[in-house]
Amino acid sequence: THVRAAAALAAPADFTDFRGVDTLTRASVLLALGRSPATLRSASPLTYPAAGAPPFLVAGGRKAAEFAEHLRQAGVPVTTAPDVAAFFTTALR
Repeated sequence: THVRAAAALAAPADFTDFRGVDTLTRASVLLALGRSPATLRSASPLTYPAAGAPPFLVAGGRKAAEFAEHLRQAGVPVTTAPDVAAFFTTALR
């Protein structure tokens, strides 16, 4: 089996940039992942856009637009809000 589509709904995309993130969220991430820049980068979905990835629905979240753009630059089909209904009718056929 293989992944036919992925949805990133208000999902964290970049654990290396805490600008605009509330203190509790920042502390939770650092407690879970530690402070190593390499670990934070490897845990960040923003690190991994690659050609051949399934279609993505990206909606909400502080880094949603940046994540969607990284996916597009890698050649990954991306749908962003408000085209959510279109994503489900095309990507999941």
